[in-house]
Amino acid sequence: MDSTHKTLPTFTIFRGSKNPGAYVWSPFVTKLETRLRFAGLPYRTDAGSPKSAPRGKIPYMTISEPNTNAPTASLADSGIIIENLKENGFLDDLNAGLSPSRKRMIWR
Repeated sequence: MDSTHKTLPTFTIFRGSKNPGAYVWSPFVTKLETRLRFAGLPYRTDAGSPKSAPRGKIPYMTISEPNTNAPTASLADSGIIIENLKENGFLDDLNAGLSPSRKRMIWR
């Protein structure tokens, strides 16, 4: 994670179950939560539903400025969420050390 971020925003993952200890059936929720846990990035969970999701899918995430309840961004799709968090310095790029040919092998 980029050390230039002093105060982290509040990340809320809408995952189908509000209980952070409950298993969620979606592999995309599992992928996103695992990535955040491994990075040590704190987040909250909330129930959410496909009906209220920006793209009609679980998971989706809101990002709020510290100490406010007003979301400043809403993201959907676990891959898009992870890419956004990498671009903004909240997550490291796990593939950064790979050569271009090795990166291509991952996507086959």
